[in-house]
Amino acid sequence: MRLDSSQIHTFQRDGFLTGLPLLSTEACAQFMRQAGKFGQDYPEAIHWAFDIKANLLFDWVYEIGVTPGLLDVIEDLIGPDMLLTNSIFRIKPPGSETRYGWHQDAARIQVEPPFVLAYLAISEATSELSL
Repeated sequence: MRLDSSQIHTFQRDGFLTGLPLLSTEACAQFMRQAGKFGQDYPEAIHWAFDIKANLLFDWVYEIGVTPGLLDVIEDLIGPDMLLTNSIFRIKPPGSETRYGWHQDAARIQVEPPFVLAYLAISEATSELSL
């Protein structure tokens, strides 16, 4: 998937893009199966294993991080010189009390070219807040 000039302008203006169909339904299902299997096999490790540099622990996390469509989008935003440094993921089942509010990951760090955070919704997600 390549971005058009309107999407690039939106990113430059707003700092984010939404609604890009980067993963197939099967890729999402496969990811969830693998995450579920790890959780069943190693329930005591879930609290740390998915939280930092999971791309170094699990090939299946790395593969999602280098999905060609995702890399194309990032290239359109910052150019071809990219490095995947960290992949984390959060499992938030329906009704979870966990909240991740708006925040800045690099408010005090100047990086050129800037880094890009890619949030991929692997399961269905909405922007609606349900209480």
